[in-house]
Amino acid sequence: MEIKTRAFVIKRDVSGESDGFFVVFSRNYGKLMVKAKSTKKLLSRMNSNIEPFSLNDYILVRKNGNKSVFTLIQAMGISGFPGIRNSIKKMAFFYETVELIDIFFQFEDENAGIFETVIECFEYAEKADESRIPYVHLFLKTRLLKTAGFDITQDNSYFSENRIGAVSYTHLRAHETVLDLVCRLLLEK
Repeated sequence: MEIKTRAFVIKRDVSGESDGFFVVFSRNYGKLMVKAKSTKKLLSRMNSNIEPFSLNDYILVRKNGNKSVFTLIQAMGISGFPGIRNSIKKMAFFYETVELIDIFFQFEDENAGIFETVIECFEYAEKADESRIPYVHLFLKTRLLKTAGFDITQDNSYFSENRIGAVSYTHLRAHETVLDLVCRLLLEK
């Protein structure tokens, strides 16, 4: 099966002699494990297309024997986000974002909305002042939490001083942020 997709690299594994493995998050297929042949050679033309955070168009093939790993056939670079790589705060934002994507999504768990949101945030962060990065990060985390099923509200009632009596938190998971956003997930009984 051959697929064509746009994706960004989440992480790269440098083990092995000449072949490399890397994980991408794609618009159409979600998180994918990809094998790239001969990428450890110094003059490999694929090296720039398998660097973390690079956005590329890929042609991948899945062979019948290995259903969990795709093989990279061709790649065309779209953006390496160079404006991010010269700022430690922006790099930290990138690393935390790809770590969250890796944690939140299973392999082949497609979510085009999150893909578009992440790319939009990367493009904004690349051009934005460093002081804006925490807000971009907060926006992205909020979108991920909404995708995970949390209800994001401006409700502070759980943290109110006027609340009397014991409160059971067995039905509630709460996350308080800088902007006092409370994320609630009522678990089904």
